[in-house]
Amino acid sequence: LYYVGGMCRFTFRLPALVHVSEDMQVAMARFLIDGEIQRHLEGGRLLNWCLQTVKLTAVHTTGDGNCLLHAVATYMWGVQDSECILRQQVYNSIWLDPNGVLRARWERQRRKRNALYPGGGLQYSLEDWEREWQLMVTMATPEPHNPVNGQHCYRSLEEFHVFTLANVLRRPIIIIADPVFRDVEGHSLAPVHFGGIYLPLLWRPQHCVRHPIVLAFHNQHFTPLI
Repeated sequence: LYYVGGMCRFTFRLPALVHVSEDMQVAMARFLIDGEIQRHLEGGRLLNWCLQTVKLTAVHTTGDGNCLLHAVATYMWGVQDSECILRQQVYNSIWLDPNGVLRARWERQRRKRNALYPGGGLQYSLEDWEREWQLMVTMATPEPHNPVNGQHCYRSLEEFHVFTLANVLRRPIIIIADPVFRDVEGHSLAPVHFGGIYLPLLWRPQHCVRHPIVLAFHNQHFTPLI
């Protein structure tokens, strides 16, 4: 697996605004904070429900299909993954996968999920498995996909890519998310599988960063919780 080195050990903190004017505080909050996600998570008691813990704030990220990597980069360094440095590392790890450990874990997880559906879900042939794996590789490519209005857009990623990223960083990733996708009236439409704890299980504990990266996922979008 590729590894970004000691840079993955950092954690960004929001600047203290107590010494600036009230107007500047409002402007900075509007620029930095993703109010929609903040309100949704707090309203659902998914975030900041315990008054004895440090309050976390959802920070804006660009919704260009690379928001997972933007969120992680912002959490660590305070800047987005605009040059696709992290995405390139994820892609290289999946594409090369010399020992096949990533593919084996992906197949095992996919089989477990299929088993939850009536009749065991889809029954894949060897060709189907190969085609699905190549899709996982293609989804992680750092090359833009179908630009919109001249802006770069990237393919959205799945839970497997989050697990790969946790191992690239050798750092746990926690994702806070509503377990179901809801319509504007709050009715459940489909399950959301992103929420959970992703551990860098492919490395020994002593080689990993012990402080997790904390993200939010809402409406198909990732933001860092800082």
